[in-house]
Amino acid sequence: MRTRDWYFQGWERGPDGELRYTGEYYALPAGRPKTVTLCLSGALCVLYLLTALLPSEGGMWRIAAIPQLLELIPLIYLVMGGVRLLRAENPMTFRVWYASWRRIRTSALWSLVFTAAMAAAELAFLFAAEKPDVGQELLFLARVLGCAALSFGLYRFVLTHPCTQSVSE
Repeated sequence: MRTRDWYFQGWERGPDGELRYTGEYYALPAGRPKTVTLCLSGALCVLYLLTALLPSEGGMWRIAAIPQLLELIPLIYLVMGGVRLLRAENPMTFRVWYASWRRIRTSALWSLVFTAAMAAAELAFLFAAEKPDVGQELLFLARVLGCAALSFGLYRFVLTHPCTQSVSE
């Protein structure tokens, strides 16, 4: 399957010319996966905004600022996936599953990569700077590590709670 076909996968035109879904359905895992996923996503977005709006000198260092800026891309996709998941019915079509659950998983992974790069850059700044404000830098580092932990937790949760694939109706 080519990636660009995800939007139309499972949809076919019937004899009357109308589109009908004939593909597989995906059911959310048991429990409260929507609630946990949306809470972790929301906490990640809020903590990232606090990190971005309350930067330290090390956070404005070019090596740390670039991953912090790039972190916006997975967070935008995370919000898009969260909104789609919030509106999703159970079971989901392939299109809804791809635009929600899979998008959240991929966004969380990329968010983890960028926050780990931010943390590494902040640590490098702490050791390279002549007279850093250690309290501010450690507070910033704690927020960045919090974002990394939330990204990891979200990725791990979505990875360990896969949607079950069911036969088309």
